[in-house]
Amino acid sequence: MGEFGCKQDGRIIDGVKRDVCIYWDTPEESLVGIQLAEAAIAALNGGIYAMGYWTFMDFPDYYRRDYINKWGTFKWSGNNFSTRAHYYAFGLLTKFFRGPATVFNTNTEDTLLRAAVLKHHSKNTYSIAVVSRKKEEAPIHILAKALTP
Repeated sequence: MGEFGCKQDGRIIDGVKRDVCIYWDTPEESLVGIQLAEAAIAALNGGIYAMGYWTFMDFPDYYRRDYINKWGTFKWSGNNFSTRAHYYAFGLLTKFFRGPATVFNTNTEDTLLRAAVLKHHSKNTYSIAVVSRKKEEAPIHILAKALTP
């Protein structure tokens, strides 16, 4: 699966094209990590074999005077190289949801819950991811069935 992500700004302000995520530096920035996890879960359950994320780090401010590209898990603005909130979702996904593994077709009955399950071949262990958009605690029931090639 190729590029995916949240809404792009795309405006031109003072002659500078803004190729940036609209949620950076807003109270909603942390939700980008949830969206990333939900996209990965949907891809796994949809049979996607591999995903690529663009961009791991922002383009530096000095790249072009008329263009900024700010999509990274790391900022690159002056001396600020701090991580963005979705770095942590990305890190956990790449650590626990990697091959070689068997992916289980995973469904939840609640539309506010997303889940994925896979079994690692080398360690004979499982990884489970659950994203809940519920406002309150709720029991989770996951039904997983091995996908066959």
